Amino acid sequence: MSAGHDKFFDDEPGDFAELQRLRRDNPAVAGWLRRYRRTDREFHIPYLSGISTDGSCVYIDRTLPLVILRNISLGQLLIIHETIENALMRGAGLKYEPAHHLATAGEAHVLSIIAPGTTWDDYRAVLRPYYRPIQGAELGEVPQDLALYPYSGHLYKDLWDLQHGKITKTKAGYRVATSATRCGSCSMYRPVQQSCTLVIGPIRADDTCDRWEPKAGAEEGRQTAVGQAV
Repeated sequence: MSAGHDKFFDDEPGDFAELQRLRRDNPAVAGWLRRYRRTDREFHIPYLSGISTDGSCVYIDRTLPLVILRNISLGQLLIIHETIENALMRGAGLKYEPAHHLATAGEAHVLSIIAPGTTWDDYRAVLRPYYRPIQGAELGEVPQDLALYPYSGHLYKDLWDLQHGKITKTKAGYRVATSATRCGSCSMYRPVQQSCTLVIGPIRADDTCDRWEPKAGAEEGRQTAVGQAV
């Protein structure tokens, strides 16, 4: 459903006639559209919804209401969007941006059928409060096979990191330090990048978390001092 950039969301529908042409003239697109897809609502999904890397599962953000406005099935519309977008990329070789806008055209077309009189502006105004993450919002766990092609910038990096073993700040208990146990003295802190090898996102040297580990030199020095004292 997303245009994916942290600071920009472009949800204008593309040319519906072009979408119809691609579906009619490209058997591969039609084939991908006919494939069965399961749905999963167990995760927080940035910008409402996404799809698995193999195209077999549509992920819908677990906080979304599945019915909005005049009994509109939001789940149905999101599945249609993700299915069309994926089919155009796989079947017609389209890049993400044109596929996204054509999928949005398909979504808008179905909206006009199932909810006559509801404008596209009405629809997206209802959805906007649910777009996530809003700048600076916390990510949660994400599906390991969530396709990341819609995303860019810091959001893409954080999602990639979560899929490859990092954890969120919330899970780590990240907070302002109140003692000498600080990120700046942690073995996982990377001062040049102001980042951590375990926790996603920018990390401040003066903060801390529950996963703090001393640097090797600092730990050896502490043990030596203890040994001398004994």
